[in-house]
Amino acid sequence: MVKRIDWEFIVPIKIYIFDVEYEVDSCSASGMAYNGCTDIKRTSVTMPTGGYVIYGMAHQHSGGISSTFYGEDGQVLYSSLPTYGQGKVAGNEAGHIVGMSTCYPQPGSVKINDRRH
Repeated sequence: MVKRIDWEFIVPIKIYIFDVEYEVDSCSASGMAYNGCTDIKRTSVTMPTGGYVIYGMAHQHSGGISSTFYGEDGQVLYSSLPTYGQGKVAGNEAGHIVGMSTCYPQPGSVKINDRRH
């Protein structure tokens, strides 16, 4: 089936992928007593152009507990949480991350400021 689309309603998008990789240090007994060996990493990225967030999701490996994206004002834009498998079949392996929650904000609700001005 062919569907006619009015080009006035199509908006170009740019996709940004933040590739963050690091090794988590081993946990010491004092670290376990202090914070349960939670390893927190933070980074700051300035977007090259303004626009709106239309989709967000993180990727983690086993041991991950969450990824949170903040706006310039420190407010949470969205968090992506892991789903751990509970079975023995592929796609539901016990103890392994088998999915991450996604963010689909209301269109126009999460604005990224344009730094070019």
